[in-house]
Amino acid sequence: MVNKQDFLTYLDKYGIEAKKGLGQNFLYDEALIERVLEEALDLPLDNVLEIGSGAGSLSRVLAKHAQKLVSIEKDESLGHLLQDLGSACPNASFILTDATQLDLSFLFTDDEKDSLHVVANLPYYLTSELISQLILELPQAQAMLFLVQKDAVPRLSGVEGDGKSKSKNQGWISKWISCYGTLKPLQTVGRDKFYPEPNISSQFILLEPDMNFKRRNFLIRHGDLLLHTIKLSFGQRRKSLVNCLDQVGLKDRALLWLQEAGKSPTERAENLDSDDFISLTKFLFL
Repeated sequence: MVNKQDFLTYLDKYGIEAKKGLGQNFLYDEALIERVLEEALDLPLDNVLEIGSGAGSLSRVLAKHAQKLVSIEKDESLGHLLQDLGSACPNASFILTDATQLDLSFLFTDDEKDSLHVVANLPYYLTSELISQLILELPQAQAMLFLVQKDAVPRLSGVEGDGKSKSKNQGWISKWISCYGTLKPLQTVGRDKFYPEPNISSQFILLEPDMNFKRRNFLIRHGDLLLHTIKLSFGQRRKSLVNCLDQVGLKDRALLWLQEAGKSPTERAENLDSDDFISLTKFLFL
């Protein structure tokens, strides 16, 4: 579907009303979705995980290009609609549950993970949590394509934007993303392409994995410790790494690591890169 009126008729057929509490803004323009997929990913795809089936517009396009689609939706009122979509798309399966309560790593075999793509239209209030979970539980993914609120992109990228400096946008989530790979901003999507219309435009972003074997292997094997280290390092905004780690009794270890790494004792986490965080994680916990 491309036309908004057709989409509204489709929702009415199933008695669907968007739930503000779930951050539901349904993207209905399937032609736009098609263009973005063609630009961002090397079609066709083998295995795809979609978070947030919604009213199925993104699911329908993904099913055209994927050998296997697993789509997770929290809102059980969409069950009838998604059941019908699953009947029309036999390569797609829909799971009605809260993705944040699942261990997503169990949805695919090891071989399937090596050819996995993740796609999601993320509600603003869960953007960081879900991206973090997906990187932690599916670090083998070949790429991750997200639709997020546009003003979140600078924070996810760790760059200047949304009225904040690069330094202020450097936080735990941007560093965690950098441990997976690089973030590439793609097409902006206007408010009029959604129902109901959100207050702010959205933007597609593509996360492409770091193909360095040692870094990628460390993320796969020790991602939980790496994420823990990054979050501890940003435990107090605008404070030095030592002061942040002092809160958990690791001040002396932090100072020793900084000395061995040839860094200032007043260094802040925002100035560390993915290799630094891997090194720090090994020094503190392995």
